[in-house]
Amino acid sequence: MSSIQEINAQIKEYKQKLKELKQKKIVGYNFMTYFKISSKDHIKKFKGLAVKAHYEYNDHEMDEYGHDASAYLKVSFGDKDFLEINYNEQQGAGTESRYDPTIECSITGTEKAKKLLFKNLNYDWREKDEEEYVYRELRDIIKNIVEN
Repeated sequence: MSSIQEINAQIKEYKQKLKELKQKKIVGYNFMTYFKISSKDHIKKFKGLAVKAHYEYNDHEMDEYGHDASAYLKVSFGDKDFLEINYNEQQGAGTESRYDPTIECSITGTEKAKKLLFKNLNYDWREKDEEEYVYRELRDIIKNIVEN
């Protein structure tokens, strides 16, 4: 017969695995929702879909304008197709502007992935005039994927 400690260890391990599986399901579902991907597209075009997402926001307690945020999304599917978005934002003392955020965002991936994933969004991610707006929209999408 198993000891109580062994049983508790197994319960803890199973709870962790269940939490990880729920997170995978939620992230995958939210990704499809926020990028407006239908289940028909998912079956036909996104075989082997894997989604990794992360969002973090830190408020600077000593600076009323200060904060930093980071958002990361990596989507891969098929043999080699992927899209990776890496967003960073900083504002406050010690940055370029105390009152306006300094935004850095890199979007990398295959052309097929970019075309498929951005086709249902209402903005052109390649427009230089709209760059900051688009980056913030992508940040918000990633935040919603992670938090909702």
